[in-house]
Amino acid sequence: MGKLLMVNEIDDNYVCEICVKSRPLDDSFGVKGCSHFYCIDCTVNYITYKLHNNETHITCPEANCQGLLDPDFCREILPVDLFERWGNALCESAVNEIDDDFFATYEIDDDYVCEICVESRPLDDSFGVNGCSHFYCIDCTVKYITSKLDNNETRITCPEANCQGLLDPDFCQEILPTELFKRWGKALCESAVNGSEKFYCPYSDCSSLLIKDPLEVLTELPCPACKRHFCVQCKVAWHSGMDCTEFQKLKTLGIDGVDMHSVTIVEHLHPVLVIVAQSVIISS
Repeated sequence: MGKLLMVNEIDDNYVCEICVKSRPLDDSFGVKGCSHFYCIDCTVNYITYKLHNNETHITCPEANCQGLLDPDFCREILPVDLFERWGNALCESAVNEIDDDFFATYEIDDDYVCEICVESRPLDDSFGVNGCSHFYCIDCTVKYITSKLDNNETRITCPEANCQGLLDPDFCQEILPTELFKRWGKALCESAVNGSEKFYCPYSDCSSLLIKDPLEVLTELPCPACKRHFCVQCKVAWHSGMDCTEFQKLKTLGIDGVDMHSVTIVEHLHPVLVIVAQSVIISS
């Protein structure tokens, strides 16, 4: 016949299956989602061990059991630093999973194809156009600028058709050879001067670019560069002993003797030309 027990005769101890020690029932912690429970020390040590092995998804210690332990569920038994450590580890693993998925989907390549030469180039060999999103390899950018200057174009826009991006000497200085930088600055300066107001010293060994004051009627003046006298109206070496009308009559007969060259440019029309030449404005 079975024996009836009094309530105070029921054994309130159990054996923890991890440390295999007898523990009182009030020193136990049940796993979420299953019926297994273990002593609090063993549960905390088990969680610490898993985190030490970089495991943040911690299941029941029982093999093949789907019971789960998580920080919020275990908070009441966890030391504060262990609780925070577990939470941080979960956050980091979530971010890493997102990054892994991203890089698995999109392979990051530090090369690009220049749309001018159609060759693969590293990103550090690229130059972006000012005012737009287009960029090209440095060699192609320099060659593009050179070709535009060869065609007497000084306002150079983006190689992309109908794009309003702009290239200018100051913006491109870091990639330009010194001579090309100076040449571009000179060309910009010269294009900024009204054609009817500019002319060159008629002496071939000088040929400095000069700017005539449109409000002044000038004739004989010394070139500010070479100091030799010339006629501002006729733009020739000074025709001593005759006025401009007489000289122009001789000129129609082919008597000129003045060698005209276009070589030098003024500096003050563009800031990049400070080192190039002295600006000259002809005035009485």
